[in-house]
Amino acid sequence: MSAWRRKAAALFPDLMQEPSNRESLCLLFTELVARTHQAHRTNDLAFLRRAYGFAEWCLLQPQKNLWNPAGVVFFEHILDDPSFEAEIIPWLSPEALATCWDLWSHIGPSRLERIRLALPCPRPRYPENVLHNGELAAL
Repeated sequence: MSAWRRKAAALFPDLMQEPSNRESLCLLFTELVARTHQAHRTNDLAFLRRAYGFAEWCLLQPQKNLWNPAGVVFFEHILDDPSFEAEIIPWLSPEALATCWDLWSHIGPSRLERIRLALPCPRPRYPENVLHNGELAAL
C-alpha cells in the first residue's frame, strides 16, 4: 500500500471506504475540501488537525503525484468560500502559504491583499496539525 493511502486510511477511515477515494488522491482531496469547510462550521478541531496535516504532508513530498493534487485540489480551493478565510489562514504553515500563494490568484486581488495584511496570524494553528506535531510520521 502506498504511503499516502496508508496515512489517509488511518486519518480518514470513513472517506477511504469509498473506492474512488482509495484510487484517486484528487477525488479524496475534493472530498476533504468539503469536509474541511464543514469542520470549520462545526469547530471539529480533530478533523481540521488531520485534514490540514495530511494535505501539507502531500504538498511537501517530492513526488508530483502527491504535491500536485494537494496544491491544485485542496489548497487552491480551500479559500474559495470567503466566509472561512479567517479560520483557514491560521491552519496554514508559512511553507504552505509560500507554496500556495500563486494558486489563489483566482480569488481576486482585494481578498489576497486582505489575507496578506492578516499575516502573520495572531494565533497560528498549524503546529497542532498531525504533520507538525509528529503524529503523521508514525502512520
